[in-house]
Order: sequence, then C-alpha cells, then structure tokens
Amino acid sequence: MFKKLLSAVLSAATAVSFIPQIPAKAEEAVRYPYVMFAGSADEGAITINSNNVCINGSIATNGTISTTAQNFNVNGSRTENAQETMKFFFDKIDSRYFTSHVDTYFEDYFLEDTNINVNIPIEAEGDIGLTGNINITSGIKALNDVVLSGNVENSQDSVICAETGDIIIDTDNVNLNGLVYAPNGCVNITAQNLNINSVIIIADTITITCPNLNANYNSQMAEFIGNGSEPINNDDIEIAAYGEYEEETEAFNVYWNTTVPDGSFDIQASDDGENYTSIGTVNNTDSFEISFTEPFEKKYIKVIETANSGKIAESVPFVVISTEDDYDIEVLDSDEDGLPDIYELKIGTDPYDQDTDDDGLTDYQEYVYTQTDPLVYDSVTEGVSDADIDTDEDGLSNIDEFTRETYPWTTDTDQDGLSDYDEIYVYGTDPLVADSDEDGVDDGSEVKLGLDPNDPATNGVPDGEYVIPQTIVADSSILSTVNTTESPYELSIDIKTNGDAEKELTVDESGYSAAIENDAMIGASFDVEITDTCNPEEIVLKYDIKEGYTQNTLNKFSSLEEFQGIKRLNVFRFDEDERMLLPVETEYDVKNNKLCAAVNETGTYCLMDMEIWLDNLDVEMPAENNVPAPKAAPKAASKAPSVPTSKWEPEYVNAPIDLVFFIQNEDSTIQNEDSTNERELYFESEKNLIKQLSLYVFSKNSNVRVYIIPYDSTYASLLLTNKGTAFSSDYMTLNNTLNNLKYITPGQGGSRKEVSYYIRNTLSLRDDSDKFIFHLINSSTVGKLDEDIAAIEYAYSHQINYSQITPVENYFTYTDLMHQTITARDGLDLILADDNYETIRQHIEGHLSAPRPVYDIIVPTKWKKISLKGELIPNGTTNSDTDALTDWEEIDEGKIKVNSDNSIELPVFCMADLVGHLTKFNQNGDYNFLVNDFAPRYYLPILSDPTDEDTDDDKIPDGYDSDMKMPDDWYAFSDPNPLKSDINETVLEHDFFSVDYEFKEGAQEDWSLANNNNHASYGGYQGWFGTYGIYENQKIFGSGFPFGHITGHDVRSEGCGLIAVADMFYYLLLQRNIIDGSVNQNNRYSHLSFDQYTDYVKNLSQGVVFFPIIGGTVSAYISGNLSQSIDKIQKAFELNLDSNWCISTDKNTCLKRIKGMLNNDIPVIYSCCVSEDNALQLYCFHNDYDIVYNTIEYKDQDGNNKEVYPVKNHYMVATGVIEFSDDVENIIGRKAMIKTATYGKMYYVDFDEYSENLSVVTNIFNIERSK
Repeated sequence: MFKKLLSAVLSAATAVSFIPQIPAKAEEAVRYPYVMFAGSADEGAITINSNNVCINGSIATNGTISTTAQNFNVNGSRTENAQETMKFFFDKIDSRYFTSHVDTYFEDYFLEDTNINVNIPIEAEGDIGLTGNINITSGIKALNDVVLSGNVENSQDSVICAETGDIIIDTDNVNLNGLVYAPNGCVNITAQNLNINSVIIIADTITITCPNLNANYNSQMAEFIGNGSEPINNDDIEIAAYGEYEEETEAFNVYWNTTVPDGSFDIQASDDGENYTSIGTVNNTDSFEISFTEPFEKKYIKVIETANSGKIAESVPFVVISTEDDYDIEVLDSDEDGLPDIYELKIGTDPYDQDTDDDGLTDYQEYVYTQTDPLVYDSVTEGVSDADIDTDEDGLSNIDEFTRETYPWTTDTDQDGLSDYDEIYVYGTDPLVADSDEDGVDDGSEVKLGLDPNDPATNGVPDGEYVIPQTIVADSSILSTVNTTESPYELSIDIKTNGDAEKELTVDESGYSAAIENDAMIGASFDVEITDTCNPEEIVLKYDIKEGYTQNTLNKFSSLEEFQGIKRLNVFRFDEDERMLLPVETEYDVKNNKLCAAVNETGTYCLMDMEIWLDNLDVEMPAENNVPAPKAAPKAASKAPSVPTSKWEPEYVNAPIDLVFFIQNEDSTIQNEDSTNERELYFESEKNLIKQLSLYVFSKNSNVRVYIIPYDSTYASLLLTNKGTAFSSDYMTLNNTLNNLKYITPGQGGSRKEVSYYIRNTLSLRDDSDKFIFHLINSSTVGKLDEDIAAIEYAYSHQINYSQITPVENYFTYTDLMHQTITARDGLDLILADDNYETIRQHIEGHLSAPRPVYDIIVPTKWKKISLKGELIPNGTTNSDTDALTDWEEIDEGKIKVNSDNSIELPVFCMADLVGHLTKFNQNGDYNFLVNDFAPRYYLPILSDPTDEDTDDDKIPDGYDSDMKMPDDWYAFSDPNPLKSDINETVLEHDFFSVDYEFKEGAQEDWSLANNNNHASYGGYQGWFGTYGIYENQKIFGSGFPFGHITGHDVRSEGCGLIAVADMFYYLLLQRNIIDGSVNQNNRYSHLSFDQYTDYVKNLSQGVVFFPIIGGTVSAYISGNLSQSIDKIQKAFELNLDSNWCISTDKNTCLKRIKGMLNNDIPVIYSCCVSEDNALQLYCFHNDYDIVYNTIEYKDQDGNNKEVYPVKNHYMVATGVIEFSDDVENIIGRKAMIKTATYGKMYYVDFDEYSENLSVVTNIFNIERSK
C-alpha cells in the first residue's frame, strides 16, 4: 500500500503498453448483494428522510432502518439486524483506480472552483474537500474525510472512498453512479434533487435527506468488488511525513499521514541521514512545530509512530535545506540516482543502489529515458545488457549516449539534421550543439550546402553571410500549401542567398488572397517571406504547368503567338504600397510546359491568364495591321458645377430576381385512389407552369435564380440541379432539373408545416433581389392555419412576394382567411387553370423593381469592376456593402482629387504603363495595341472593397458597429488590415472523424450528456473503456508493460497516448480507404459506430508498446519506443511515414512543424508534461469565433465565461492551427490557438501558453511522408 503515499509531483500520465494476449475466460464472479449496507448495529443505522422512496435492489444493516417516507418501496430484500461483517475492498479499489496516473497528496487537499472535473484519480493522506460544480469520472480517496459541496456532484461510475473517515455530500443537486465507500465512517447525503442511477453505498452508517429518493443497483460495480472481504491487519501501519516552513512565524511544521491515526509520534532529526535524535513526541495528532535555534546546512526529518497496539512504523525521511531566506524541502534520494526513495520503493528498485540490476544504467536512466526494466539486466535482448543496446537505433549504445550526454531516445539530440553518430564519427561536430562552429548556420545545413561545419568562414567570408545558389524542390514541405493536388501547377524556387533557404524561407497562401482573387488568376496566390538573417540576391519562381491548364480558354487573343498556350500565362506581383496587381517579366519553356520569373524580392505572387485579364479591362483585339483607338475613359456626368459629380455616369440595370417554387410531389391515397391519375396530371401541369414562367423570366433578365423545393408528407428539401448547384441560372439547367422530379404515388400527401418551417428557418435569398415564392399544391396536405399564416407573414416581412395555387376551389377549411391574408400582402391566390401562366407573368412584371443606377469602376487590387450603389461623393453616405464604413471611407482619398465644387477626379492608368516593360510584347508591332496604348482609364483606389463587407474574407468586417447585421461567426470589431487576412487557419484536408456514442446498456455514464447532448464525438475518448463495461477487466493488451498487465480500465485512466496514436492513424487510414466508416453529410467516410471504434483500438494495440510520461519535479520523458511503435503500425499499413519525437524548444520551429504536418494532411500527436502550477488550459470554445470573446461552453454561477479544462500530463491530437496577426493579437490577447481533439471533444490550446513549457517531454511527434 506504499503507493498511497506518493505526492502529486510523482503522478504520471501514461500511454500504457500493450502486446498481444488472448484473455482467459474468468469464472463468474459473486456479486456484492446490496444497494446500501450499513455496518453499525445502532438504531437508524440507515436513515432516509424523504417523502417517497423506491430502491431497486436490496438493502441491509446490522442496526435498523429509519425513514420518514410515506411510501417506502424496496424491490429486493430489506434486512435489519443482519449480523454481517463489514466487507473491505481497499486493495481492489487501489488496483483499479489508484495504481498509477494519480494525483496524490501527503496532506489535506481542498479545492474550490466554479467547475471541478476529476478525470485523474485524487488521493490524499488527510481530508479531501471539493466545492463547486463537481464532475467525477475516476476516483477520489481520502485517508480521513471526503466533503463535497456546491451545486452538482455527478459521480460517473467512479469511486468515492474515505478509508477511516466520513463522506459528506451537501448540495442542491446530486447525481451518483458507482461506489460510495466509507466502511469506518458515515455517508451523509443532503440534496434537493437526488438521482442515484446505479450505485452501491457501503458505510458504518448511512443518512440520506432529500424530497424523493430513487436508487438503482449497480450490477457491474457489485461484480467488481465481489462479496468477499480482504484480510485487514489493524497493526499494519503506513506513515508518510513532509514539511512546510511558515515564513511569518519563522517556524517549521512537520506533518504526517498514517493509516492508524491513534498513537504516539516521535519526530526525529539527523544531520547526516544516519544518526537520528528525537526532537519531540506527540500523541494522537498529525503535526509538530519545530523552531531551529542553531544554524545548519541540511537536516533529515522522519516520524516514527508507535500505535496503541504496540506496532511501530517509520516514515521515509525528507530533507530540509537551509537557504539564505528560509528553507527548501526535498524528497530523499539516498542513492542519488534521480529517483526518490519513495518512488523506488513503489517500483521495487533498491533505494540504496543506483543500478539495481547491475546492467550499467542507473535505475533513473532505465525508468525515465530508455524505458528498459530496471530490475532485469537484459530486459530487451537476451544476453545483452540494457546499457549496450541501441534504443534509438542511431549507431550509439545507450551507455555511450549517456556518457556523451546525447539522448538515447532520438537519433539527433541537437536537432541540427545530423544524427548523433554522424556528428561524432563522420563530421567531428558537437552532437549537443546545433551550430558547432558558431557561424549562424546549423551543422546539418552546412553539410547540405557544402560548407565545413567546423569552419566558421568559407573563402574568407563568414558562413552566415556566404551566398550560395539553392533550390527548393516542388515536393519540399515548405511548398506544401501551394503544391496541392488541386493546384494547376507545381512550384519550385531557385534562390541565391546566405543561410539555409529551406529553413529560413516561408511560402504560404497569401493573406491578400481574397482581396486580389479574380477570374484571370490560375491557382492560388502565395506569399514568399524569408527571415531577417538572410539577404537574398536572386529569387526565381518556377512553374511546371499541369496538363489541362496549358490550352487557351477564352481565345480572344490566341491568334497572337504571345497569347498561345502557356505563353498567355504571366506572373503577377501585388504591390502593397500602390495596392495593385502588376505583371512581372516572365520566361517560357513551351516544349516542357514550364515558365519562370526572376522576381528577386519577397512578396505576394500569383499566376494570371493575360487573355482573361485584358478582357476584364475591356481591351479589344485590333483589326489586322491597324491600331484601334483605345476605349475612352468614362464621360463625366453633365450636371451643374454646384452639384457634386464623379467622373463616370451610372448604368441603369434591373434588380436580380429570385424565384422559389414549392411543389408538392407526393400523392395522397386518403383521397379516392381512382383520382390518382388526375392528381398526377396536376403535378405535371405545375411543372410545365414552372418551366413557362422560368423561360420567360430568363429571356427578359440577366441575373435570375430559380429554386425548386419539392415537399412530401415528411420533408421539404431543396432539389439540387443536375450541375449540383442550389439554383438554376439558365433555362436548360432548370428544364433538366425539373425533368428528374417524379411524383410519389401512392403516398401520404404533403406537409404544409414543412413548407412553413423551410420558409421561416432555411430559405436564404439575396438581399438586393426581387423575390417571389409560389406554393404549388396538387393533392391533400396537412397543416394548420397558424403555420400557413406564419409563412406568409414571414415572407412579407422579408420583402418576399408570396403566392399559392391550389388544385380546387375551397381547398382550405379556412379558404377565405387564407385568400385575404395572401392578397392583402399583394400575392396571388389561384386555382390551377390554363390561364395561370399569363396571370402570374403579369404579376411578376408588375412587381419588379424599377431599374437602379449602378456605378461601375475598376479596382486595381484584382482588376475587376465593382458596382457602387450610389454616387461617390466626398464624405457622402452611400454604403454599397452595408458595413459600418461608407464608400468614401473605404477608398484611398489621397489618390483622388477633390475639386472646389466638391466634384472628384479619379486616378488613371494606361495599358502601356502596365505591360510596356514586358519583353514578349516589344518584339514586333503585333502588340502595339498594348504597349502604345496611353489612353487613360479610370480606376478606384481602395483601402477596402466598398462592395464587400469583408474584403479579405477573414470574418472580421471592414468596419464594425453594434447595429450592423452580420453572420454569427464573424468577429465584432473593425478589421485593422481589411485587405490582408488577419487570421490564418491551417487545418487537415478533411473533417476529423467522429464516433457515434449513445447510452449503452450496462454503461454507467451517458457520455453524450457531457458533450452537450451530442452523440457525435470529435475523435476518440479513453473514458469509453474500462468502467463502462468495455473490456473492463480483461487482460486485453497483454503483459509487455514493465509494471504489470493492462486492462480496459487502464486505458480509461492512463490511455491518452494510445487514443492519440489510434486517432491519428484512424484519420490516415480513412483517407487511404484502408478502414471503413459510414458516410456523413459531406459524403466522407468519417463517422463510425461506438463498437467499431473500441474494437479498432483494441486490435491496433496488439504488439505495440506505449510507455508513460513521468511528470512533476522528479523527471519527465518521452520514450523512443513510441516512435518505434508508430513506425511498426505505419509499416503494417504501408503508409510510408517517417517519424521522430521533436525535442526542439524553439516555439517557431514547433509551430512550423505542426503546420507542416497539417498541410500534409497528418494529425499531430503532441504532449504536455507540466507541474500543477503550470497546468495547460484546454479551452472549451464552441467554434473559432468564440476564441476572441472567451465564449466557452460553461458559465459560472454569475454567468461569466470561465470554464477551462486544466491538464498536466497528457497526449492530444492537433487538428488545426489558428493564427492571428499582431494587430488582432493586440485586440484579443491571443496569437495562435491549436485546435485539439481529446476526451472525445474539440478543445483549443493557446500556443503561447503551450510553448512556454516546451521541453523534451512537452513537444510534438513529428511525422512526415516518406520521399
């Protein structure tokens, strides 16, 4: 039982080890028989103060049962004066809940917080007191009392145990499952709402006070504890001592916890750890105050207990070290091997021998670093000592690495790109220093670049300044965001620079992408950036154009050679100062479909189709041998000088039109079946009517959308076109779509309720369109007046004209009221007839808006026309995009001349200035129509797009105020950089998978309730194993773990590493179609059943070994065996992955690697191993938007958003990274967040908080696709 005395600093978060073993079939266990048992022989040993009591199971006591209940029902036996002995289960409870990965305290443990989640078992050698919203999913155990108070205590198949004291639960709401166990004390529960779903309560006395009680027997827990009792040796004493210095009183306090509180306690001190003298004796207490009168450097303190029985026990000493100001307290490490004595006693090593098994490695080195067995000389390879094996397979033995101070669990200790072996035996560099010659270039980079890693200069030039031609090949990880499968080209880069370009260069999708995107652009725009340490002399962008993008698509200028094939393509650079996309000199290798541009500076680049670009600028193909007059600039409006004027006149255009047809497509056999053909004819007539009306509207208008929404007795659902779009924008598409719509017969008719719901909750039309709904009925329908009226009124309030057509007169029982409601809102209420077309056509014509003025002008950010809704007037009020900025506030007025009469003059450009420098257009006179075109064309200089509320598409509006209407997931502040995205999200290519978890028979927790009643998880959850009845006590994973067999319960309490690895592989296997899932709404195989997932985890674990993370002040490590295990799995599935544990503590390197893996569609396994004071916070945001406002799932009692989930030692999976610009960081206080899958839910981790703890053990597992 000595494990009970380990402090919290020795707790471990474990990814447990598993190797194959076929579990033996156990004999059927004898179950504990009672829901409640009280061992006391007193009157009222079980007292229930309640109005109504129903107990499904048996209760018993050695005393009597007292109750105030008017109705007291026991569906089982009710036994008083039972004369049964108390059953003791401490060892079983310990082995299941408190073996490892336990937060253990030598003293009392008290915590008061808004929300308290106990997922890691808590053990205290004193009292435990928790106050708040308490959710217990594992176990809590106190030597003395357990007191729970606050709002809710929800014990989800856990154990609440008081070894010698009482369990007191006093709160408004209590929800209990599992075991409540106080064999030597009382259980006292007081609650306004008490729900005992599945429980066993065992105590000396039991008192329950609540309005009503319903208690159910927990058969699984009963089977676990059984009906036998463990032998109890009352003379068996365990005692643990610790100290604390009180600065105010200048006194030193010694505290202890013991399994036998009554006795005499002799406190002893020693200067050398060998010769002790008594400094005080006390009785029946647990503390002692010392005042040291003489100075000292070090003292050893221990407590010797003599119980009343005469049994004597002695604590492991602790060490007090005198400092300048006060005292430091340390745990004793007698053999100074790094493992405290208290820990060595737990794992069985000799606390007085650094190398218990005499294999050449200390116990600490084996237990913490190599993960070999410190009790076995040759635990890995028979006949070879654990010191002589090579754990990381880098060519150096374990003992060699320890001697040289390199890491035996990774091939490259200093992460410079060279293995430890190569640094020592090939290059003669320092394996502990990334830059051996201190020239600013890492050793691995120097070798790659042909430099000498031991010489800081080359040809008299410092290596950090030495310029070298380098190539970034297309499959380099830094180009992964550009060279995607969908990209029309493969990009590579030639660069001449100092430094290692592949480390210093960054190429990502541009933050300007949305602002400069246009239909002439081929592929995505990207930013090329390099660190300040590099000074590139040349940068050449090289494009390999893929098949399918080499041929002309417009053919407007294709008769000219320089516009044929890939020569029509040109590299453009975005000029940030002028806010213009400008073409740069581009060279072509037509034969090999390649082109390149020597840009020689960093910035934003894209590839454009010059044919489409020129067409967007209204450039026309000249007549043969003739240079036409260029298109003139727009004429100024003819207005009086006193009236403000712009330099262009508006074009008058019709408003867009949205037509919506709800059409019933299910017959009703409630009517006479003989009339089915008639109703089907109604249906066909309505389809023809839709075609006629649509044909007319398409022929008269240029911007039309037609939506077809069939409805039946169950649903109203949008009918996608044959092109997969939500609406038809031309008659041919509409006709083909309607031809595929069939009538359902026989059937149940139609549900008008579904139509009403769709109109009010789902329908989304354009704000600036003329909108019409036509409801076409052809058979019986079911609905209510209030539902019908609600749809009509909703449409009217949203400027949608609503009409309906019924098959017969007096269709509704409230026909007159419906007619009045529709016509009063200017709609049509018609009976299906031959003249419907003409009536509706005239109705549509009569309700179209008058042509509206549109002010079209080119913007140079993307060289496309935008249309303002009104005249551009200095300080005017026109707001074309309805954000909080007027059009005038969104333009660069510094480039616009404002005349004295308040008229404006826009800046101009000419084609000659834009393309005159391009060599290909200066070779002959065929291109004079471009290079000699000096005619002015007006453009609008913008700071943000006045026709787009969010120019850069980062969900931050260009201008914000609290009155503006915007989507719920936008950020509520003005964009500090409206042209360039302030938010960069790097995510997996596909949605992360989900598991469908519903309440299973025999399970003690409806996990979905802890997940907002959502049965679809986000990845896997270790809590689904063990005490949910899933592989609970089967030895499902074998015996390869160094310290014992592993069960499903071990996965629950310690299996975060297993789940992280399993989830990462499951995602990869889904993408390769190696493993099955069910289709979700996006037609991806990403959803699987609960049984599929748990079986998958079990099968994946066979033969794979995962080792623990040891946290706290003692030690910490990530085993190299994790890499070996992952490598074993990926080889089995032929995934072609290379993996290694990242030990770089540079935050930028870590973030870059996380993003690199995500860009390669690989989920990222990462860990934290921190002290309690530095616990990593998992934020429970609903979505990315809530990051800004700390809008978290749970609120405290005052309604404040405060809920975070702290973890100290844990493996997780990163599925995305959200980065914020410096300007947004100044607003929201966050720079980057890691989107994380753990505990079956989506959490967010602040990367700055995480990176503060980067170490050998708090880091990422780096996985790359093999080249």
